[in-house]
Amino acid sequence: MNSFCFGLFNEQEKQVGFARLITDKATFAYLADVFILESHRGMGLSKWLAEIIVKHPESQGLRRIVLATKDAHGLYAQMWL
Repeated sequence: MNSFCFGLFNEQEKQVGFARLITDKATFAYLADVFILESHRGMGLSKWLAEIIVKHPESQGLRRIVLATKDAHGLYAQMWL
C-alpha cells in the first residue's frame, strides 16, 4: 500500500487541514484522516480538498475510492453520489 498526504495551509503557512489517501495504485483507495481545523470549517475547504484528491494524477484510473466518516456523511455524499 501507498499513502499520499495532502495538507491545506492558510496565508501564514499554518496547517489548517489534512487528508491521506491510502491506495494500491491500481484499483482501490481509502480516503482517511480528513480534517479541517474548527476555525476554518464552513468555508467549503473539505469539499475542495476532496475534489483535489479525486482529481490528483495518482487517483486517476482507480475504480473505487472509499471514505468512512463518523459525522460528515451528508457533506461528502453531495460530491460522490
